[in-house]
Amino acid sequence: AVPPAALVPYSPATAPIARAGGSASVAQLCEASMTISDNTAANLLLPLVGDPAGVNRFLRGIGDDISRMQRTPGAPLRAGDANDTTTPNAMLATMRRLLLGDALNPASRQRLTEWMLASKTGDTRLRAGLPQRWRVGHKTGTGQGTANDIAIVWPGRRKPVLIASYLTDAWGDDELRNAVLADVARTLAAHWIVEA
Repeated sequence: AVPPAALVPYSPATAPIARAGGSASVAQLCEASMTISDNTAANLLLPLVGDPAGVNRFLRGIGDDISRMQRTPGAPLRAGDANDTTTPNAMLATMRRLLLGDALNPASRQRLTEWMLASKTGDTRLRAGLPQRWRVGHKTGTGQGTANDIAIVWPGRRKPVLIASYLTDAWGDDELRNAVLADVARTLAAHWIVEA
């Protein structure tokens, strides 16, 4: 069920369902959370995996001893909040296990990749700095003074490359922060991700 009482700001997929008194499948909620960053969808999924403690157990189980989640649904996300933390290196290792390794079965790994490829948020972040001919799957994160983006990129015929770029406690507006992330990707494309 997607009850109206569960709605939080920025819930473009779940708000119409809640207003109609409807429900959504777990897959629909995952897709909404991944492709359009629907906050209510993410909150509804959290109890199904054991709340923050369940997320942390999963992360530890795949070897991520750095990332942690403590914030409960509805709690505000603020820049520098120590309740939900990771590092770019920890996220890269987790992405490697999930998207390229065996932490997920092949069908789940493919579904996660497809959701990242279908992401409709953050087109002016990492994706904007990469050549249009490259396949890019990504997931954004946004908070007060924060613009993050992680991506799996297929540069030409080469094997996929993973990128994690985090910008927090940053001055300027959203447009400027997004442009910084696009510049990160542009630099990588020009100097590191050389097409074979």
